[in-house]
Amino acid sequence: SAQYAGSASCQKCHEEVYARWSKSRMANVVRDPKEHLDAIIPDFSKPDPLLTFSANDVAFVYGSRWKQRYFKKVGDDYFPFPAQWDVMHKMWRPYFVANGADWWSTLYPPDNFMRPTGPLCDGCHSVNYNIETKTVTEWNVGCEKCHGPGSAHTRNPASTNIVNPARLDTVRANDTCIQCHSQGQPLANP
Repeated sequence: SAQYAGSASCQKCHEEVYARWSKSRMANVVRDPKEHLDAIIPDFSKPDPLLTFSANDVAFVYGSRWKQRYFKKVGDDYFPFPAQWDVMHKMWRPYFVANGADWWSTLYPPDNFMRPTGPLCDGCHSVNYNIETKTVTEWNVGCEKCHGPGSAHTRNPASTNIVNPARLDTVRANDTCIQCHSQGQPLANP
C-alpha cells in the first residue's frame, strides 16, 4: 500500500546518506540542462560535422565521466541524438547502437529517432517508471529504486516498512541490483 515519495522525502532522517547519494553518479546520470545549467559539458558553439543539433534541442543529458549522450523529447518519449561527447578525449563521436551490439538492437529500426528510451532505458534510469503512461516519480537511481516505495516509512519510520537489501537473503539482495544490472534483457528474445 506504500506509494513512491521521492528521494527528497528521505533527506530529513537520512541526511548524511542523502548528501553522499546526491553527489553520486547514480543521482546525477540523467540531468535536465534547463534545471542544471552545468549539465552540458562540451561547448556547442564550436562547429563539428557530428554536431547536428543545438544545446536548446537537448531535453536530457546522460553521463558525465566517460561519455555524455543527448536526448530529444518527442511527444511523451525521449530519443538519442546521433552524437555523443567523449569526455576523456574531449571530442564528438557518433552514437548509434549497431545491430548485435545490444540485445534489443535488431528489434528497432536503424534510426535513433525510432528507438525510444521508454522501453529500453527509462526503467533503470528512474524510479517508478510506468511504461504505459511514460511517467516517473523521479529520474536517476533514487533511494526508492533499491528500497521500494517509501511513503509508509516516511510517515512512520520503522525497519519493517522499508526494504533494506542488507537485511535480505543473498538471492533477494542480488535481485535488487539485478533489476537494472541485467540490462533489462528478457528471458527469451522474441
